[in-house]
Amino acid sequence: MRSTFSASLAVLSASSALAVTSSFCPDNGNVCFRWGIPEASASAGSGSFYFQIKAPTSAQWAGLGTGSQMAGSNMFIIYQDGNGNVTLSPRRGVGEVMPQYTKRSGLELLDGSGIKDNQMIANIRCNNCVDLSLKGTSSWIAAWKNGNSLDSTSMEERISEHDTHADFSVDFSKATMSSDSNPFTGSNEDANSNSGSSSGGAVTQNGSGSPSKTVLRAHGIIMSIVFIAGYPLGAILMPMLGKWLIHAGWQVVMLLLMWAGFGLGYVYARDGGYVSSSLRCARIGTCLSVLTCESSGENKLTQEWALLFVP
Repeated sequence: MRSTFSASLAVLSASSALAVTSSFCPDNGNVCFRWGIPEASASAGSGSFYFQIKAPTSAQWAGLGTGSQMAGSNMFIIYQDGNGNVTLSPRRGVGEVMPQYTKRSGLELLDGSGIKDNQMIANIRCNNCVDLSLKGTSSWIAAWKNGNSLDSTSMEERISEHDTHADFSVDFSKATMSSDSNPFTGSNEDANSNSGSSSGGAVTQNGSGSPSKTVLRAHGIIMSIVFIAGYPLGAILMPMLGKWLIHAGWQVVMLLLMWAGFGLGYVYARDGGYVSSSLRCARIGTCLSVLTCESSGENKLTQEWALLFVP
């Protein structure tokens, strides 16, 4: 009798564990996400899985994406459609520009989605709609922007840059459920929640941030001064004045300003979640090419101009 009771208790415990889907609200905020992985998909490492995006109606849009950075991410963005429902827009992250709409088969907006209690709710089923391993731990990113409702049913609606972003890891083994059905309705709606970074939960937050518009403006102003006015003027000073010390001093100042602008640009990209390996290579390559010009070709060209224009 005792063994039978123990076995029954174990079965009930296992069933309960399989019924729980993870929930996560970055920085203990009011934008939250959940995942549910059917047992069959978890075992195979592919197939259908479920996730939920929930955000207040004060948010203009909210999005969830695969991977650890915006570039190359498969993103799912929601916003109000103006009719009491939400629009689900699958997009592809391409770096520092607006994510582009990408049609995805196997993507479905489920029952329970819409506007409820001043919240946008999207219950989503993805049946092999993205290339994602459903085994182990997976990296995800999220972003959202506050503002007026877009009130659009178009999946290609233009969206403004996000106010806040977060990146985190999801342990799919802790989001497994027994059936391949919508886990976000009925009794499953009240599943346990993990807010912020938690070693014991299914989701661990790695970072978050809000890009500063002041930093962006400073980056743009400094780099514009350096490349549009500073370096050309420095090249003109040598043949006009014939004073290499003035030319050298001017170019050194521009060089220092360039690296200051580069640093501000990196800070903005990092805080906005835009940094990728290709982006870093492009930015560093541009700055290194300026150093090459400073030490070789640009000075040779200056000497040629001096011979032509300076008596």
